[in-house]
This record gives sequence, C-alpha cells and structure tokens, in this order.
Amino acid sequence: MAVIILITDYSQKIKYPLADFEITPDMAILDSDIPQTMTPKLIAYTGMDALTYAIENRSRFSDPLAKEAISMIYDNIITSYNGDVETRGEMHIAQCLAGMAFSNALLGITHSLAHKIGAQYHIPHGCCNAILVHITENLLHFKIDLVIIKALKPLFLKVSRLLFRFN
Repeated sequence: MAVIILITDYSQKIKYPLADFEITPDMAILDSDIPQTMTPKLIAYTGMDALTYAIENRSRFSDPLAKEAISMIYDNIITSYNGDVETRGEMHIAQCLAGMAFSNALLGITHSLAHKIGAQYHIPHGCCNAILVHITENLLHFKIDLVIIKALKPLFLKVSRLLFRFN
C-alpha cells in the first residue's frame, strides 16, 4: 500500500522512482502464503527495508502506523528469518503498515541514497538501507541540512568507495 514504485534500468545503473497517489491501490490482500516462499536473505532485506520506511517516517498522522510496524518488526524479524510460519505472516503485516506510514509522510535521505548506491553497485535495496539508516538518521538527528550534506559529498563518495568495492 504505497504511493511509490521503482523502475530499475540495470544497463544504466539507475533507479527511477515514480510517486503518485493515483497508483495507490484501493485495497490490498495480504496473503500470508507469499512470505513462506521467501529465502531467509530476502526476509532480512525486506524486513530492513520496512524498518527503514518506519524509521524515516516524519508525520504525526503516520507515526502510529510507523511505531506499530517498528514494534512488530522488532518482535518478529529473527524468528521470521529462521522460518517461523506465523511470524512471517506478522512481518508481512508490519511491512504493509510501514508502507502505509511512508505513503503518508514520504521517505527521507536514507532511501534516496539507497536507490542511488544500490543501483550503481547492485546492492539489494533492503541491505543498502540497513547499512545507511544509522548514518543518515544520526545526521538528521543533529539537524544537518542539505547544504552541509552537499558539502560533505566528497567524503560520502570516499566512504562509499571504501565500503562498496564491488566495481
């Protein structure tokens, strides 16, 4: 239940986000059988992606959804990763709640960077979010504005080259 879709151009190493409330479904069916077919790695990546959605949330209206998603992910991600059927279903619901939260508040710099870095270096989106969320949330905590972040771009590029030696 989100307002954003991504189109990835693998040949150009870029992701194109498309955001419009017209693409939001009127209804969603959460089939708990779907997460049962997911690999543990995919469970971890999608769980971290959902957790990042909820953490980046910045709206009084979507905070209740984000807080519930964070709580559910915290309670269920490990047992879901280990294959527990019930908690995989709970993670599916948590991911939906996180998507609903970000659809009402939109995402922040973590997802923006994860789209760029993930596309460039072929890093799965949830994995990239897990790496970046701590860094970006700490930056936002100290109210570093975009002017300072732009000034730090050369440092970010050096750090990303050190962390992501995939080329």
